[in-house]
Amino acid sequence: MISRTFTKPILEIKQVAEKIAAGDFSDRTTSSNKDEIGKLAETINYLGQQLSKFEQLRKDLIANVSHELRTPLSLIRGGLPPLSEILNPSISVMVIFPPPREIPTVL
Repeated sequence: MISRTFTKPILEIKQVAEKIAAGDFSDRTTSSNKDEIGKLAETINYLGQQLSKFEQLRKDLIANVSHELRTPLSLIRGGLPPLSEILNPSISVMVIFPPPREIPTVL
């Protein structure tokens, strides 16, 4: 019975740490001990919280960079007249752009 008191919080911390290592930063420990095991549980919870914040920042950065790269490419592709019209409007030149490619999304 006494060994269960010690092993239960440790097993819970182990399970949460394994989920964090697998990329699930939402799980938290419920240990309310005030000893070293409780401090370890608090640290694991803090780790999950911080990793969750960093993951959201990473996703936001990728979304912003992707948007910032698409905008100028769209303007160049659709908004500028052909170079032949700018240099010599009397010459008719047909410029064929390849179809736009999707920019891969990294999540």
